[in-house]
Amino acid sequence: MLEQPSTLTIIQYNVNKSRETQREFLEKAERAQPQPLVLAIQEPWKNTQQQEHTTLRTKSYYLLHGGSPHTRTCIYINKNLDINQWSVEHHSPDLITLSLHTGREDIQIHNIYNPKPNGIIAALPLLLNNNNAEHVLVGDMNLHHPSWGGIRVINTEEQAEELIRIITEAGMDLATEKGIETWARGTSWSTIDLTFTTGWLTERTTSCTVQEE
Repeated sequence: MLEQPSTLTIIQYNVNKSRETQREFLEKAERAQPQPLVLAIQEPWKNTQQQEHTTLRTKSYYLLHGGSPHTRTCIYINKNLDINQWSVEHHSPDLITLSLHTGREDIQIHNIYNPKPNGIIAALPLLLNNNNAEHVLVGDMNLHHPSWGGIRVINTEEQAEELIRIITEAGMDLATEKGIETWARGTSWSTIDLTFTTGWLTERTTSCTVQEE
């Protein structure tokens, strides 16, 4: 068993409800050496052929899925991590928290899908107010702002301003490279898939990049 992983690798991906995209992503994670510890998915594929509302499983990871037909976030946690060293809380179909208890700092990983027009940003302060843990916030924010989108973003959104206020009050830093392409369709692209970390983790983050598909 991997009791205290020296490196925490988190991969975040919105698979846009595609079974094939999600399957290929999971297969890539299975082949990786070393395998990432956490896979944070937004808009997972839904298995509508069974009574149980779930999504794809894979042999090296436990699937953490709320089981709701409306679920738009799920997490895969590598089975190499002792089951007693993590716990999960499903706050809503769009927000899930994985807590890691590794004997060092407790780390809470919040995976969010922020839908439009009525997002769930307002649910974050209560979660990020836990001073007994370090925090990682990852997900598809669906929000545009120069603070992460760079100078090409002209119009900002009220929810984006609210997110900045929440992140600032929580003492979190943007880990995503400002202005990097995280979503594209045709000739349009934007920076809406974001990662934020609290100070202890910010100091220890070695990279936060966008992988080629």
